[in-house]
Amino acid sequence: MKTDDDKEILTLTEVAQRLRHSKAHAARLLNGEVHGLPPLTHFAMGPRIVVTRKWLETSVAASLRRKPGFGCARTGQEPDHHVATGESCCSKPF
Repeated sequence: MKTDDDKEILTLTEVAQRLRHSKAHAARLLNGEVHGLPPLTHFAMGPRIVVTRKWLETSVAASLRRKPGFGCARTGQEPDHHVATGESCCSKPF
């Protein structure tokens, strides 16, 4: 049985919950209205706006690489610093 963490297609409300932001802020992310971040890839499925989990994870990882001061929660280094050491990254999937 799939849990909410295993869902491949996310609604706008679920995107907001995973990002720990309001639904309105998630909508601004989708529309490209957040300074310094590209629009989040999404599509309409009937009346619902949906995002794939993979698109969300890719977008978050890319934004972490672009933003100085954001990095590994454990070491404070850049998010992909574990690639060189062969360790698994601290960034857990959403």
